[in-house]
Amino acid sequence: MQAIDAITAATDPAARPHREATRLVAVSQPFAGAWLHLKPTEPATRLKSCEYVWALQRRFGLHVTHLSAEFDGLAKDAGVHYDLLGDDITTERETDRSLPHDAGLRIVHDAAQATATHSVVMGDKEDPDTYKMFNEGCVVDIGEAQMGAGGFDRCVEFKAYNDLVPAGSSEYETTHAGHTHGFGNTEERLIRRVLGVKARGSPADRRWDPTTGEGRVAAHPGDYHDAIHVKFNTVVLFLVSLWGGLAPDAVGYMRGLRTRAVKVVDRTAYTRQELRGAKPGSRYLSHWCERLSAAVVMADARRCIKRKDELRVRLANARRQRAAARRHAAAQGAAGAAAVS
Repeated sequence: MQAIDAITAATDPAARPHREATRLVAVSQPFAGAWLHLKPTEPATRLKSCEYVWALQRRFGLHVTHLSAEFDGLAKDAGVHYDLLGDDITTERETDRSLPHDAGLRIVHDAAQATATHSVVMGDKEDPDTYKMFNEGCVVDIGEAQMGAGGFDRCVEFKAYNDLVPAGSSEYETTHAGHTHGFGNTEERLIRRVLGVKARGSPADRRWDPTTGEGRVAAHPGDYHDAIHVKFNTVVLFLVSLWGGLAPDAVGYMRGLRTRAVKVVDRTAYTRQELRGAKPGSRYLSHWCERLSAAVVMADARRCIKRKDELRVRLANARRQRAAARRHAAAQGAAGAAAVS
């Protein structure tokens, strides 16, 4: 993969850096393949064929066939080039980029509520008084009163991010290392953004290097500064890859819910097959992580596939404009020939 990336970097500077190696690392993370274990025994686990194929092709670095005709037509008739692996369309603003986040967040909320004897709050911008109890200035994704360290509240910030970054992306004070480390392109900058960092070093020091743990860092308060430093709440950065894998803190959170399911209560609606033979803790973790992985991966596929009709319209308009230009050129040529004769 690194050899392919080296060739790509030399021939196509606009390509996403370290794409092949980054994808290989991303699909190797915990639960990244959990959606492949789902069995279509109930409506919630029956995945649409087009989304399933799209996700498989994206996972293995194959051309996405569902939009290949539109991609080829736009390249030929409009000079608009899409990456055939689907990387370009995943970052388009015309897609619903919040869809994977919202789909995954609902699963995590339901997983937490299934083990809770209290009400688990899911953040709502329409109800600011509720989320302000947990954090001021940023809507909490999931809140659990008195479930944090020391009896304070616990806040969960859910993020569903693409492991690939566009060429020339700003690194802020973080390092892009997705081709060597799991979540190496996303986790460090999200820690800075969500949890905040303290200042360290001096302006004369070199830039922060996570491989050595040395370098300068500018202070940054983070979105949950109020929750951490004012309300003393526990904040969990729950990071999921669009390929379905979970970052370490997300794995830790799910394992904590598994412990609560075994020791406190578990209201999960298991299938008969899940109830047969598996230990309660293992059963809980596989059930919810399979559904979480599938929710994020299929939502990512769905938002991209929805662009098909819009791309068809764009292609039809390009072809009409091209045909009109040919007719205009032919009419001008005929008029010129008539004038000469």
